Amino acid sequence: MKRMRLQSRPFLYFWDMNKHKILFAMLTTAVCATAAETDISLKLHLSAQPTHRAESPYLPMVLDIEEGSEIADMESQGIKIWYRRGDMALAAVPRDLLINPAGMAGIRKASLGGLSHPLLDKAVPDTRADKVLDGLDALPRPFDGAGVLVGLSDIGFDATHPAFAGRIAGFSRYDLAENSHVDLLATGEITDCASETHATHVCGIMAGNDLSVPYRGVARGSVIYATTSEALYDANILCGVEEIISYGREHDMPVVINLSLGTTLGPHDGSSAMARYLDLCSEDACILLSAGNDGNSSVSAHKRFSDDDTSVSLGFTSTQYDDLMKLSGSADIWGDTGKPVRLRLKIWNLYDERYMYSSDWIDFESLPDGILSIDFEKHPDLKQFFKGTLLAAGQTDPVNGRYNIGMNVNLTSLLKHPDGAYSNVRPVIELSSLPGSDVWAYTAGKMIFSGRSYLGGIISGSPERSISDMATGFHTVSVGSATTRVTAPAINGGQYDWAGFVTLDEVSKFSSYGTLDDGRRLPHFCAPGAYIVSAANSAWVSSGHAVNLVPTESTGPYMAECGTSMASPHAAGIMALWLEANPQLTPQQLRQIAVETAVERGVDRNDPRTGAGLIDALDGVRRALNFQGVHSPEAGLARIYRRDGRLVIEGVDDTASVSVHDLFGRPVNADALPPAPVIVRLTTASSTVVRKI
Repeated sequence: MKRMRLQSRPFLYFWDMNKHKILFAMLTTAVCATAAETDISLKLHLSAQPTHRAESPYLPMVLDIEEGSEIADMESQGIKIWYRRGDMALAAVPRDLLINPAGMAGIRKASLGGLSHPLLDKAVPDTRADKVLDGLDALPRPFDGAGVLVGLSDIGFDATHPAFAGRIAGFSRYDLAENSHVDLLATGEITDCASETHATHVCGIMAGNDLSVPYRGVARGSVIYATTSEALYDANILCGVEEIISYGREHDMPVVINLSLGTTLGPHDGSSAMARYLDLCSEDACILLSAGNDGNSSVSAHKRFSDDDTSVSLGFTSTQYDDLMKLSGSADIWGDTGKPVRLRLKIWNLYDERYMYSSDWIDFESLPDGILSIDFEKHPDLKQFFKGTLLAAGQTDPVNGRYNIGMNVNLTSLLKHPDGAYSNVRPVIELSSLPGSDVWAYTAGKMIFSGRSYLGGIISGSPERSISDMATGFHTVSVGSATTRVTAPAINGGQYDWAGFVTLDEVSKFSSYGTLDDGRRLPHFCAPGAYIVSAANSAWVSSGHAVNLVPTESTGPYMAECGTSMASPHAAGIMALWLEANPQLTPQQLRQIAVETAVERGVDRNDPRTGAGLIDALDGVRRALNFQGVHSPEAGLARIYRRDGRLVIEGVDDTASVSVHDLFGRPVNADALPPAPVIVRLTTASSTVVRKI
């Protein structure tokens, strides 16, 4: 099962490579699954778990539903549908159905994507968000995200942190593996997970407003909705996204959602189930995703085959720095068409610079169930090199029509190099396809491709397409990281200093990027991501964690962290300010404004990690106020204020409509206003404005 990495701490990897992304595909529903009808990732999963037993009865899945299929028929098989959009649905699927998939009538494909365990005092002025918050530089008034719902789907949220006091509209946890959803706000729980702090830090950047510290977030007047899951499967994450959207729709609030999650595995063309479902959700919310933290790592490789050059060799290198004799990770290989890609396994000797083993060419179509399974300890020619297993499967993906080989590697070397504590032998895969074909390969986990070319035709990997596959959708927003801080005060005195890792006022070298086959260049733009001081989960700190904590006068803890996880919530907070200024803006228009107003300040547009430049909150809000003329002078200049507990509006005619809500979107009587702040939405024939009074 593919495990997604939260996009922070780019120098650490948090992957469980004993499992692989599970995808299941049925070309028909009248027969049992065969090798040609079962997706390769499910093949790998079932091969690694021959007993088909697990601790939970369900698998959280994203379903592609056949046209005309009835939900009732699926539910009669024990499938629980949580949300549906068009021909896609989020579901808890009984594991038994995957063993006997003929029972999954009406489902064309089901995918269990990523599983993740986690990996502003400077940032706010660098994007000129401080001027927007203060209403400076000829803005008509301050904007702080009032009337806008900001949400996240993550892990490690502290509902009691003073950065979020009085502004949390929802806090919940999904576990579709148990077919469950818990309203944590109703149960009064402090946190969803005491062993993580990622969601707290991310939300603090996006919307924190602790007046006792200088480390405040961007959308300080917005309403917060936090959804979480202990196991961040795609379906769990997407259920959280749907819940946030539902609340925004119910309370007539524009919605911005941040997902600081990602994976290097996938087709990188917007066709994965996660990317497609997020595109559908972008009809109702602006969704921002971290670009990834592999922009300086050899996680991708590319080859175009020709008549004279029909193969390419890729070597794997361990990044398990505490034990470089171990190699644990996944590889994901994609052709550009359905033309089969062949594979053979070779063993390269680093010291002697020669191959010590080479298998025959493997055509997956000729293998039972299309699966290659190698136990090195039982293989007469391989047991001298490694102990452990290698699994691989290949077939044409039913959604995008591209040939795909998935691979799991879990090996321990038996031969140490004479010059150091690392392996003297390296597993190499050689790929071959028809002339004129292209192949892209990606790695994840505690291994990357060889960082330099070797004899024997081994080419080097690169970060050329390190962009997170989750961020390759057509309607979502991909955000890279810029460096605005390299030091922070340490809680025990002195300071932290990361100047040797990142460079001040430059794009962060770890920030992922890539040009896709259709010409799209990602990320779209950058925001501050290194190093950012923001809120930390108090339960996480109480459990003994003390990573990069900084001293403050607050009753809640704060810490410094870096990654594109920190960049995307900053951009999400800025877009919430723009939505307050002009609630009529669509997600696509928000992305357009960000790209067109991005600046070169602190970044280099010639660096592919940068995208269009650094997001500029001030120029963006100016553009939002006047975007395509939708913001009329009449509504923008209206006077909205309180008088004797009643709402007063001057400067518009009687045809304008008005709604009043509290900070959580609940209706309020305009003639009996509460003493607390309220949100007023004024709509004229040509525009809408939102004010907090």
